[in-house]
Amino acid sequence: MPDQTVFSEELMAEIHLRAQGIPRVINAVCDNLLLTAFASESKVCTVDMLDEVCKDMRLEWPGSRRVRSRVPAESFERTPY
Repeated sequence: MPDQTVFSEELMAEIHLRAQGIPRVINAVCDNLLLTAFASESKVCTVDMLDEVCKDMRLEWPGSRRVRSRVPAESFERTPY
């Protein structure tokens, strides 16, 4: 669609970044974005919608503020068997 207005160029770049270029994830994100836009009665997807979708999908990407905390392995008790 050469003249589509649903996804801006900036939004498409952000989708690609957050999905880490993985086609299956890009497809899932875009599908959820379209559903969110439909539910909001909007003909344009926004970065706020993308934030909501990424949060719902629990996506993490390079540069995201949400980083899972990791517990060091040595903090676990080791029980001999």
